[in-house]
Amino acid sequence: MKKFILCIICICTFNTVFAQDFRPIVIPPYAGFDEILAKDKEHFSVMVGLLKTADLPELQSSKSSFTLFAPTNEAFNNMPKGFIENAQKDKALAQKFIRAHLLKGKVLFAQVFNGSVGGGKVTKVFYSLNNEKIEIQCDDHPMSMEKEHHPLINQKAKTIYSDVEGKYNVIQVLDGVLYN
Repeated sequence: MKKFILCIICICTFNTVFAQDFRPIVIPPYAGFDEILAKDKEHFSVMVGLLKTADLPELQSSKSSFTLFAPTNEAFNNMPKGFIENAQKDKALAQKFIRAHLLKGKVLFAQVFNGSVGGGKVTKVFYSLNNEKIEIQCDDHPMSMEKEHHPLINQKAKTIYSDVEGKYNVIQVLDGVLYN
């Protein structure tokens, strides 16, 4: 019994220590990206603001599927000074930024790279709603565990949490910004 209690304490401690950095987002089935990301304002307040400013018509349909590459607040630190403030006031700029981070359809890394990595790098290419190339590169790593895919996007942003899936949408959380 002592071993069992000790084991439970260790598991709880381990989960608490790692959950402080980034907590998984729970997605209500029909929620929009801004509603989903607003649940974690500490990490996504900038992206939520840009989504609201952009007010993209294509995201209004409840049955259209999209994948959003969502940079964390920290990822915006490398953007030119004043960019965030300008984009939050300029609807056209916010739309261009958001479309650079959106793919039509659900792109789940667990499916895209399922069994295709083993002994090297695999690259898959998609195109954003701005028709900009999004190159996703996955390194050799264990493929059998869920949530273990952390591909590099366009050689500049690493996926820090992947395949956050709702009924129609997917979010891939990034440590960098894709917009040029």
